[in-house]
Amino acid sequence: VETPEQMCLRLSKEAARAGVRYEGTRDTEDERVLLFHGLLVAGLFSPNPPTWRNSGTANSQNAACFVHGVWDDMPLNFTELAALPRWWGFDIWIAGERFALNRGDLLAYDRRLDLRTGVLTRTVSWRAGAAAPVVELRFERLVSYAAAQEAAVRVRIRAEAEAVDVRVRAGLDSYVDNTGLVHWDPVAQEVDETTSMLVARTRATGISVALAAAVAVEGGTSEAKACDAERSPASDQYLVVVPGQPVTVTKFVAVVPDV
Repeated sequence: VETPEQMCLRLSKEAARAGVRYEGTRDTEDERVLLFHGLLVAGLFSPNPPTWRNSGTANSQNAACFVHGVWDDMPLNFTELAALPRWWGFDIWIAGERFALNRGDLLAYDRRLDLRTGVLTRTVSWRAGAAAPVVELRFERLVSYAAAQEAAVRVRIRAEAEAVDVRVRAGLDSYVDNTGLVHWDPVAQEVDETTSMLVARTRATGISVALAAAVAVEGGTSEAKACDAERSPASDQYLVVVPGQPVTVTKFVAVVPDV
């Protein structure tokens, strides 16, 4: 059985490894471990539950979103908060290659949280391989405290030296799990070139959640297509990004549970 001290140390080591790898920090990995461990045990920072459970283990699920009151049954315990259908983020293909931090060449990485505005920003310089075009991706995410059911995610794409074809998929996905346990059954979905709608219901407690997403594109040349995949409605934006003319894709989201 893992003790609280062991859990904090496991999480600190994984965060330190990621920081050294992606953020180009001048600190050593051991220095990052001590820094992050101090924040955890002092109660000055806490990640989301999947990160507490899974970081540094064979289970790689470290991202999730929860709403208080959306519970569902689970084995052994009575209930747990069900991870909401995935509304955040984009799926991106650059010159036909899928973008991911653990694929291709990560040339630069920076992540910042503005505590005044609540905007999380991540900037990445990336290419699929040595001969592939280099692009800069600047991601922003905001959850509104003034309107608790509203959120937005945005990516600005900038070509470094040559024009590049980019596909951005902006949608919703009800196939999410809590460390392997799936809580949602699909109820309804709709999609067109710029909007997606999804309704899902928890399997045991019968709590429904409705999500809607609308996509806006600024700059560049684009074509939109609907992708009506089962449980994952989305709109695909096909872009041509040229140097000096960045393209911004924004996904506005509403999440409405019946609690």
